[in-house]
Amino acid sequence: MIAPVYAVLLIPFVAALVLALVTNYRWGAALNVLACGLTFAAGVSLLFVDRVRTDVLLIDDFNIYLVTLTTFIGFTTSIFSASYIGHELETGRLTPNFLRFYHALYQAMMGAMNLALVANNIGVLWVGVEVATLSTVMMVGIYRTTAAVEIFHPRQRRHRARLLRHHPGLSRGPGGARPGPAGDGMGPPAA
Repeated sequence: MIAPVYAVLLIPFVAALVLALVTNYRWGAALNVLACGLTFAAGVSLLFVDRVRTDVLLIDDFNIYLVTLTTFIGFTTSIFSASYIGHELETGRLTPNFLRFYHALYQAMMGAMNLALVANNIGVLWVGVEVATLSTVMMVGIYRTTAAVEIFHPRQRRHRARLLRHHPGLSRGPGGARPGPAGDGMGPPAA
């Protein structure tokens, strides 16, 4: 039997690898919800086992509630996202290929957040926060629209222009429409 602290970390990362290979949307959504449910169950079971303290991991009376709350929110959000993402597929905003990566990135984000919460080492904490951030950014950018990858800071306009030059499909809005000079939030207002 695997200890709950390791289950909270391993279930999402194993699920992320499996979900990256699942091409059927419905199976992917079901496996995503199942993995989040199992992770939540492991998070709740942390309340009933001895606390853990190693050089790398720490489960104490403070972070145990944060892990339980995070896994609960992840579980309920995965249930909602199954129907929401299904709607995005039906409307054509996402393709089955991108959905495969959405579910895998969702599990990577959950595992990384759990890792950051149970870290007893600043390096492990940093890795958890960075993986959670990068997977979240990639989940937002999965739509491949200007709004999804918008950069608002004035000093980053050159980076945005270079990004759009190399990936022209990113400059299209919903339905393939190109935003006008005043509509993209980056240029001067239209005269």
